[in-house]
Amino acid sequence: MDVKTARSGPFTHARTHSSTHAHSHSHPIAADFRLLGGPAATTKQPKGKQKENEHWNFNWWDYTALIESRKSSVQWTGSALILTAHATEPQVACIYSPTNEHFFLPSPPTLTASPTSFEPPAVISASPQEDWIFAYFPGKNCDGVGCIWNKSNAINKWLVKEWTTYPRGDHAVEARWSYLNREWSSSETGTPTRLPLLGPFIPFQDPVLFVVTETRRLNACYAHPQNGHIQMLNMSLARKSSENTSQSRPLGERADGPSGLGRCTHAAIGFGYDESSILIATFSTFVPSSTSESHSINTEDPLSMSYTPEAFVPDYSSEWEAWRDENVIDVCEVTYTTKGSQLVLNTTPLPAIRDFREGRYLTGLSFVPCLSSPQTGPIIPVTPTQTHRLVTPQSSPANQVNQSPSRSPLKTPVKTPPKPSMEKVAGKSIVVKLYLLCTTLDCGYTAQNITSNVTLYAFHRNPADNATWYNKRIAHLPIPSGVVAHISPFQTVNNSTNISALLCVLNTEGVPQKWGKKQHLSVGSLRVVRLPELQYDELYESTNIICPVGPFGVELPSSFVLSPNQAQCCIVRQSPYTISTSLYTCPGRLGFANSDKSVLASSMASAAQRSATAIDIVNPLSQGSVSLTTIENMLFKSFSDLISSNCGFTESRFPDFLGLAVEFFKTKVSSCTSGNVKDDLESRCRVGVDICSLTACNSCWEDMYDNSGEFILDNSWQLISFCSYFVEEFLNRLLKDCVEYFEELRLLDGSNPSPDSEGKSPSPDKNTDEKAIKIDSAGTSLNLTSSFIHLVHPYALNNVILFLEHVKQFRCFLRSNTSQEDKYQVARELLMDIIDSSAIDLGALEKVLLEVKDEVKSNADRSPEDSQRCLVSLKPPTSYAPLFQKIVTKLMQAQVVDNFRLFVTPNELVDSFIGLRAGQTSKNTDRDIITKSQLRSPAVYCTRCKGRTASDKGFTTSRWSVWEKTWNKRCICGGLWWSKTI
Repeated sequence: MDVKTARSGPFTHARTHSSTHAHSHSHPIAADFRLLGGPAATTKQPKGKQKENEHWNFNWWDYTALIESRKSSVQWTGSALILTAHATEPQVACIYSPTNEHFFLPSPPTLTASPTSFEPPAVISASPQEDWIFAYFPGKNCDGVGCIWNKSNAINKWLVKEWTTYPRGDHAVEARWSYLNREWSSSETGTPTRLPLLGPFIPFQDPVLFVVTETRRLNACYAHPQNGHIQMLNMSLARKSSENTSQSRPLGERADGPSGLGRCTHAAIGFGYDESSILIATFSTFVPSSTSESHSINTEDPLSMSYTPEAFVPDYSSEWEAWRDENVIDVCEVTYTTKGSQLVLNTTPLPAIRDFREGRYLTGLSFVPCLSSPQTGPIIPVTPTQTHRLVTPQSSPANQVNQSPSRSPLKTPVKTPPKPSMEKVAGKSIVVKLYLLCTTLDCGYTAQNITSNVTLYAFHRNPADNATWYNKRIAHLPIPSGVVAHISPFQTVNNSTNISALLCVLNTEGVPQKWGKKQHLSVGSLRVVRLPELQYDELYESTNIICPVGPFGVELPSSFVLSPNQAQCCIVRQSPYTISTSLYTCPGRLGFANSDKSVLASSMASAAQRSATAIDIVNPLSQGSVSLTTIENMLFKSFSDLISSNCGFTESRFPDFLGLAVEFFKTKVSSCTSGNVKDDLESRCRVGVDICSLTACNSCWEDMYDNSGEFILDNSWQLISFCSYFVEEFLNRLLKDCVEYFEELRLLDGSNPSPDSEGKSPSPDKNTDEKAIKIDSAGTSLNLTSSFIHLVHPYALNNVILFLEHVKQFRCFLRSNTSQEDKYQVARELLMDIIDSSAIDLGALEKVLLEVKDEVKSNADRSPEDSQRCLVSLKPPTSYAPLFQKIVTKLMQAQVVDNFRLFVTPNELVDSFIGLRAGQTSKNTDRDIITKSQLRSPAVYCTRCKGRTASDKGFTTSRWSVWEKTWNKRCICGGLWWSKTI
């Protein structure tokens, strides 16, 4: 998975994958695949092939997807799923970005019954909580279909929750889900800070879906809080309305939209921070009236002898000549109230934006929320030009504002708001709540005349009443010889207050260059612009966009989306038969060396606070050019920021961060060439999963007591699985490493064990202190194994001690239990066999660990930085060698283990003595990552640590079931589940 930036040269290695039937990465740039039924792409050069340095010139028809709003919809969810449309079929392709595994969402019955009657999805929207997806499929000469999916336990398991039809001429244009939780960001100091709620607070358990249609109507879908059924509201954005049920369309408002307000082609749904209103901006185009509706209907029987057919009169409606874009952006405010469990929406049209220049094509609308306060936020002085009043075509300057043919010139859609007096607001400053970015395209007559423009509008409330909305054009950015393909909000590094945007600008010409076996062309770049200045941010580099030159030319990018942590971006290239997605690293700040990745630490800390995946941060850092020390430094910086900040990051949240560390090291393994480094990384991942497992199991132990303080007998078998994992797997592996380390110390010290002490730990003698000094000096050359973190770090050590206490209490409980039922007697004998036949003396082990507990804590307090590095690196530093040597010496002197029984199991004795493979089955049996029992099939596996668990949990007692269900969505390491069978 190679992902490199394009900062140090004309081209970049960008990981690409196709959302067609096949996925492959035989080439670092292109992985486009032809769908079945499409024309075969020839590799033979055409006659008169182009020269290598010949210029490519793009013309206006190369950008028709932007002009005609035919961009392929793409979404990047917090689960690392990239959602794109299938190239030719009505399906939503889901690509898991780290591994490029893909699947398709199940189709609703309407699409399954007649798949050829529908087109690929035109609108795709995923909820911020990653549990809901909406997609709209336009119909071919039939009604379109909108479908809502709900995620199951695994990220590749989705269920069709609801689907509905959209009449012809009323297709979906834009969709967005509401937010339920406050998001995390990074402050100017790099520490995590929690942002206000984005959008209105709607007191429902599930998010609300807002869909804007072509007839400028708003569809709102939400799950009923009591029964979970999907409820739908349909409101008009062209007039003031308030309803809690779907409204029927008025008689004067056509369904296909050619009259009234035109047909909406672009829409944007804006949420503001701590803002109770939703702003919706729409842009319409003129559509001529249908000829059939311009004539009266003849009710006479055409078979009657008295019927006289009407003479054919061609319809030369003047509306055809006015069939063009409307130079007006309509804005509507949407508010809500609740009546019990019902949602009530209120729509109020606002003054429109009317300063578009004729001849430009609108290519994009995007709202940018503004995190501001009256003291620190962006402010603009109040002037008379900010008070907008609704004007009729007669009162507009020179009557230059184009109006829809059916928009009444004598009637305004809403009442003109009162103009605030300047005496009340003069000298005051107002706070901007939302910015609206508008991108336009002027094609001109030749390729050299193609230009783009970006215009910024600010929306604010009237300071007098804090209710009325106003807008003002505050900035303009012309882009000569370039086409803005996409623009979206972008948060700069360590800055949650200053607003920025990321522009995808396409070139109008270029020179192909040879790269590998194919030619590639730099077709554009990603640039960061500051808001509200709307100027390029010179502190950030640009990232080149590279496309391969195929036999049919260059496939220009059509869509663009940022990753959840804004570390990468996905660009979609669409051809008649394939849709390919390419991943690029977002522009980085100037002045930072490529090896210094500490700037990503703030994004890492925010991801840990959200308990979200950080795979878009991991991918760029998992390359072979990035050293392991750089990753450790970034993890330490993120962890220390979380600890020092007052954001509620306590020890109970440590497993969330350790899971991210496991994700880093697990991904880094794939780029390592050294076997020793791979083994070290694998060992770190295993240690991280063990810490998360012990923490999760300890939380379960606490829930297994009844009101009298005794264990619940029905949970005995589940708890025995915990004991088996802890004694036979975890402690055995840990103490084997300790014995091997101690033996290496003795060899370096030159001391040989006495003949009578072979096979068991050495006994203490009077010269112990002198030997410890010799061992301490000799052990400085030995590296500490990752598993030793369980003994030298206070957090990991406390988990081990607490688990030991639970096992001790559970053993006493079963031994004293007098139940005569066979299942409890078998459970008691099985536990005694696990503990008593073990090579480890649990009592002696607990005694030693309790003795060194205070010393470990004191050592961590003396150097908090080393302690934090030890935990997040999942490996003790060399400075911890003296402490560990004391601990391992005490373990060996206390005769905690029987070396012979620890290293030679009865199964291995049978295998070597009579040549049987009796122990193979039990040795290779996988454990459930959650319950620690033998794994049942079928199973789902974790995308982060690769642990597996049973997909069907079965029937268990209530308390155990409650604990087990806490891991339905995520693994103990925080990773997401993936089902092998779809």
